[in-house]
This record gives sequence, C-alpha cells and structure tokens, in this order.
Amino acid sequence: MIVLGPAESSMEPVFREAGVPVLKDLDLSTVAAVARLASAFVGNDSGVSHLAAAVGAPGVVIFGPTDPVRWKPMGPGGDASIRVLRGDPIDSIEVREVAGAISKFVAQRQR
Repeated sequence: MIVLGPAESSMEPVFREAGVPVLKDLDLSTVAAVARLASAFVGNDSGVSHLAAAVGAPGVVIFGPTDPVRWKPMGPGGDASIRVLRGDPIDSIEVREVAGAISKFVAQRQR
C-alpha cells in the first residue's frame, strides 16, 4: 500500500497499474495511524517522514542536498529504526538501494 500526498499525485497511475493500493487525501492523524501499523515506510526529507518516525514506524528516508545529520527524522528506536539514503542530486539514489534498505525493516517486523 502507498500513501500519496499532493506532490506525488503524478505517480498514482504507476502504482495503480502495478496493482498497488493507493491512499490519498488523508489528514495527518490518519497518515500517522497508517504509518504506525506499517511494516516500514519510504519517505523523502519531509514532515510526513518525521511523523512516521515519531509514531514508531521504521523506514528509509531519502535526502537530496539537505543535511541529514541536522534534519533526519528521529523515532523511538533511534538510529536503528531509520535508514538515511542521501544522493545529490536525489535521483542518483538507485531503486535497488531503497529496496534493499526497506526489505531489512520489513523482514524484522514480520518476525
């Protein structure tokens, strides 16, 4: 399942064609509830990534030119629950890097 915000609306057809359930236009309390139940999340350097981390969701946060040392989300699990991937430009981060990082969190959560 994927939660899309207004900035990601152009990606909706890609996920739907792949058969991925899409949630959109959610209020922040609903996003927090969904994140809390998620095995893991992938987000960018944004408030929603901070919200997901704050409710205890493990995940991968993708950074571009901003400094993750200063701006990375912190969750109750500390550094063990959030993996930062940084690329400048941000699109230099490979899909396989993200998939590899997130698969470790999903495997841990399913135990």
